[in-house]
Amino acid sequence: MKRQIFQLIAALSAAVVSGGCFFPRGAQLTVVEYAPELRPVSRVLSTAQVGSVVNLSGSGREFVIRKKNGRVVCDESRRWLISPERMLKNSMLLYCSGTGNSRISAEVLKFEFSGNLSALSGMVRFRSRTGSGGEASRVVAAEVKIADRDYGSCAAELWEKLLNEFFKDSRVLK
Repeated sequence: MKRQIFQLIAALSAAVVSGGCFFPRGAQLTVVEYAPELRPVSRVLSTAQVGSVVNLSGSGREFVIRKKNGRVVCDESRRWLISPERMLKNSMLLYCSGTGNSRISAEVLKFEFSGNLSALSGMVRFRSRTGSGGEASRVVAAEVKIADRDYGSCAAELWEKLLNEFFKDSRVLK
């Protein structure tokens, strides 16, 4: 009886050890990471301080793609090097000197690609609070075409468009 148990254990061990030979692994997923290209701004657009930036869009580091039927999918083979909220905060830090009485915070509401990856769109709710206690809120949306450019430069252009749209309204900081 002991001999049969020993033979069974030996046979099972051999099967487990050689299992890799009989049951090949699935294809490995190659992950490519993209970094937003931060461009220096020729002039400071605001003396405001940068507050909190949160991501309410549901997108993270994986590429989020909205299909034509409205379904949203994540492409795990393509990722951002940093999260959307960190990208926006970095861009805001380039646009603001941080010396003023106003404070700007933001909520990323949308950050996704079109179904065929031909465009990247975003929507952000900016909130500004002045030193005198005044508050303003504004939702800004923008889209950039991908064409033959890399995703990093498109992300930088998107954040730049959103910030320019927000700052062109001078009332937000008064």
